Amino acid sequence: MTIVQDTTAPLVVVVGATGIQGGSVIRTLAASDKPYRIRGLTRDASKPAAKSLVQEGIEVHTVNLVVENASAVKAAFQGADIAFLVTNFWEHLDMAREVAEGKLLVDAAVEGGAKRVIWSGLESFSDATNGRLTHVDHFEGKADITKYAKAKLAGTGVAFNLVDAGLYMSNMVNPGAMVGPRAKGDGTYVIALPCAKETKLPWIDMAADYGSFVRLAIEDAEYARGGDIFTSSEELSWTEIVNQLSEVTGKTVVFESVEPEAYKERLVALGTSERLALEFRDNFVGFGEVGYYAGRQSTAYDKLAKKPRAWKDFVVAHDWSSIFV
Repeated sequence: MTIVQDTTAPLVVVVGATGIQGGSVIRTLAASDKPYRIRGLTRDASKPAAKSLVQEGIEVHTVNLVVENASAVKAAFQGADIAFLVTNFWEHLDMAREVAEGKLLVDAAVEGGAKRVIWSGLESFSDATNGRLTHVDHFEGKADITKYAKAKLAGTGVAFNLVDAGLYMSNMVNPGAMVGPRAKGDGTYVIALPCAKETKLPWIDMAADYGSFVRLAIEDAEYARGGDIFTSSEELSWTEIVNQLSEVTGKTVVFESVEPEAYKERLVALGTSERLALEFRDNFVGFGEVGYYAGRQSTAYDKLAKKPRAWKDFVVAHDWSSIFV
């Protein structure tokens, strides 16, 4: 571990230190052969995960990263050399709030002295489809924050790295994510979504691999002045996903491409709000039409500090009992 207290080492301020992405960033930097000081931001320093970070030599700073708390947010970034920023749309389902909080984080990082800002973003399906797919708020908000950060930091000498988050493998084992297999009633399982089975997507084990791409942004000379990174542990089609899942678990899992409106109506019938049903519909339609990264290619793995985890290995490592019931 190279987490140090020496003030000559760069101070990395990490938003969401006890979360999936922030936690991955901290673990990956701790494994680096380069020294870092790390300040992890969290709302609750009493959580076991936060206490564990303290034991590892990480400064844990308690702060609620909301606009109403702007002065405390800005204080949390004071002295930063590098800032890793992430927002959580799913916590409140409010795009305007997410954008406001994301802009505040960018402002706070710059005012705190950061010379590099790393942002966990996503792409705009509205832009990619000329305004046709407009309901994917959890992508649009992050895309708006990206635009704000790039405009604000242009010409300032502060490096900006967009590190887009790929499709979480863990969504497949989370019943609440509405992506994974569901029982057909005959002992088999189906993933039914409004995109083609050949659609290739950038799957990532976020906890294991996202931090490797952030470390790449920090340590590789290619990104010294900024640049965009599009994360993926493995590019797979839905056919490959279900075939490998079936192979490992012994369950019969198939993929079915369904009509967008039928998919939306099924979600509504299951209790999903009309708004979120539209969001999921446009999201998967967009994956098929313009790709997860809206035409951008996933960043190559060859410069990563470690090989990313393959989907098959993820399946082996996880408990599927809540899915295959």
